[in-house]
Amino acid sequence: MVIAVFTESFRPVVNGVSVSVETFARELTALGHEVHVFAPRYPGYTDNWPFQVHRLPSITTPFARDYPLPIPISGRLHRLLLDAGTHLIHTQSPFLSGWSGAFWAKKLHIPLVTTHHTIYTEYVHYAKIVPPALAKRVVIAITRRHSNRANLVIVPTEPIIGLLRSYGVTAPIKAVPTGVDVESIASAPPEWAINQYGIPEGSKVVLYAGRLAPEKNVLELIRAFALISRARSDVVFLVVGGGPSADDCKRLAASLGIGERVRFTGVLHPPHLYSCYAAADLMLYPSLTDTQGMVLCEALAAGTPCVAANAYGATSVVQHGIDGILVPGSAESLAQAALELLSDPEKLEAMSRNARENAKRFSRRECALKMLSAYNEAIQNAEKELLFKSKR
Repeated sequence: MVIAVFTESFRPVVNGVSVSVETFARELTALGHEVHVFAPRYPGYTDNWPFQVHRLPSITTPFARDYPLPIPISGRLHRLLLDAGTHLIHTQSPFLSGWSGAFWAKKLHIPLVTTHHTIYTEYVHYAKIVPPALAKRVVIAITRRHSNRANLVIVPTEPIIGLLRSYGVTAPIKAVPTGVDVESIASAPPEWAINQYGIPEGSKVVLYAGRLAPEKNVLELIRAFALISRARSDVVFLVVGGGPSADDCKRLAASLGIGERVRFTGVLHPPHLYSCYAAADLMLYPSLTDTQGMVLCEALAAGTPCVAANAYGATSVVQHGIDGILVPGSAESLAQAALELLSDPEKLEAMSRNARENAKRFSRRECALKMLSAYNEAIQNAEKELLFKSKR
C-alpha cells in the first residue's frame, strides 16, 4: 500500500503528533508499505529517514515561532502523488495540511483518513487575538467539517470517540493508539539518570515526563510534589520536559520550598529519557487534556506505575488499581494516591509487574498492524460510499 501522510508537525519539532507520524511511518515501512510524509520545511534541517519525506514551503507566525506552518499549494504535489501511485491519504490535523490532504484525496478519488490527535479547544489560549469562546466554536466547526469529509477518523483512545460525536462528527471512527518502543524501554538501565541527577541511594523517585504547559495542569503537579515532600523526606522529583510553563514551575517549586528536591532536566530523548523511566518508582501525570498520553505508555513499559488524572486518554492507558491509579487532577488527590503507593512496597511492586505486561498492547508493531486494518476499513468505506452514490 502507498500512503501519503499530510502533517503540520514533524521533526525537528518533537510533540505527540510528530512522534506518532514518525512511529507509524517507520513501522509501516518495515512491514513493506510505502510511506510519503508531506511536512513543513524547517530551515537548516536535513531529513534522513527510511521513508520518503517531502518538505513543503512554510512560514512562521508570531504565535508559534518554533512551529512553521506549511503552505500546501506546491505545484509538484499532484505529480508526486500520481507518480507514487498513492492508495490513501492520511491527514494529521484539520487545518492547512488537512485541507490540502482532503483536496487531493477528492481530486484523485482515493480514500481519506484523518487522525484527531489533539483536543484543540484546550489550546485556544495560544491564539491570544481571538476570544476563547469564539475560538472554541471555530475549532469545533473546523474539526467537524474535516472529520466528516473522511472515510475514517482515527483517534488514539476510545474516550475521544464520544468527544467527536458531541461535536457532530458522523463519519466512522476507530481507536488506534500510537505505539512505543516497549522492548528498548523495558531494558533501559536506571544508572544514567541516577548519576546525572544526583539521586541519593535509597531515595524514592517520582517522575513527570511531558510538556510543561498550562494545558498539562503542571502547576498542580508542583503543588502535589510539595504535599508529598511534607509527608516524606526520601522522595526526589524528576521533571522531564520543557515548554512555556517551565519557568513558572521552577518559581513555584522554589516558593514552596522544594526547589532542591526537584530536578528539572529539560527535554530528553532516548536513551536518556528511558533511563529516567527506569529510575522512577512512580509516574505522576496531572494532564486533563491528553488524547492518549504516550509518556504513560512508556512509563508502563518501564514497569513504572502511574498516578494520572482521570481524564480522556489516561483512562484507556492506565488500568485503575492494576498498573496505576486514576484520580481527579487536583494536587491533593495526586499526592494522596502517590503517598499511598509509596508506603505500600508490595502493592507498588505488583503494579510494576502488571505495568510491564499491560504495556505490550502498545508495542509499535501491534499498533501499526491496527493502523493497517484501519486503512483497509477506510478503503471499504470509500467503495461503499461510491457504490451508494452511483445508485442514487
